[in-house]
Amino acid sequence: MDIQTEIISISPQDVEYERPEAPSAVQVVARPFLKWVGGKTQILPHIDANIPIQLRDSDISAYIEPFLGGGSVFFHIAQRYRVKRYLISDNNRDLIWAYETVKSHVEPVIEALANYQQEFWPLTTEERSKMYYDTRDAFNNSRNEDSDDIEFRVARTAQLIFLNKTCFNGLYRVNAAGAFNVAFGRYDKPPICDRENLLACSRVLSVAEIRLCDFGEVLHSVGSNAFIYLDPPYRPISLTANFTSYSPTNFDAIEQQRLAAHCLELDKRESKLMISNSDPKNINPDDRYFEETYPHFRITTLAANRMVNCKTDRRGKISELLITNY
Repeated sequence: MDIQTEIISISPQDVEYERPEAPSAVQVVARPFLKWVGGKTQILPHIDANIPIQLRDSDISAYIEPFLGGGSVFFHIAQRYRVKRYLISDNNRDLIWAYETVKSHVEPVIEALANYQQEFWPLTTEERSKMYYDTRDAFNNSRNEDSDDIEFRVARTAQLIFLNKTCFNGLYRVNAAGAFNVAFGRYDKPPICDRENLLACSRVLSVAEIRLCDFGEVLHSVGSNAFIYLDPPYRPISLTANFTSYSPTNFDAIEQQRLAAHCLELDKRESKLMISNSDPKNINPDDRYFEETYPHFRITTLAANRMVNCKTDRRGKISELLITNY
């Protein structure tokens, strides 16, 4: 497609956005049940304002998201627009197991989390810390087990959600060995078990095909009448900004180029593409990496908050990019 590269800056007040309403008093709107690095909840108004018109008109046959993460965009799209097929995937095994388990076995997950919450809330800070690290050790000690046993999957999913709700900054991070290594967080009454939201997530996930795979496996077979949202680990904007260790695999410059090659091929097939990534101009105004990597695509600059820096005084407003081929 011959779309001239266009740089557009958008601030929150420029976007009109209506949040989806619950279908009924008992059917709540599903929200991400895990907090994930790079979550898109805060910029959903920008994403919604930039979706293709074909999605608004119910003329898209498939929604595909190969870097699922916390899933805020999927949950938004699936509850707001009519699409025949939803395909969501990620290469993080524990993440995909959690989605599959919440989809198919949500009640035992809720029961396990209710037990965690009932035990955790009355404890002293010292006792909570011990419970947290004991659970983290159990989670890490079983990380190499590959079992289809439902009880194992439920227990591991509940451990993951518990750790996510009680760890420092509520994030997921692993070391080079794949072990979860986030420290204990000090919160008064963290919402470990959100029964209504988990039920809502299970309901929405029931319409989705969930895969554990590399993004290339998904993109290789995409047809023309699809909307693909891609939220890969961001290209670092500085030598010290490479915070992508939420998977033991490294998404480096070669992977960024491999993704771009898939996107350029999908553009030829007339698929609708939206790509999120970092804005290198935060550091270097002359950096034209994305203009050169995605020629003829439209590049929109968005304001966002940096929320995962370990030093709170370094969190704040930065810009990031939405790259589209329509």
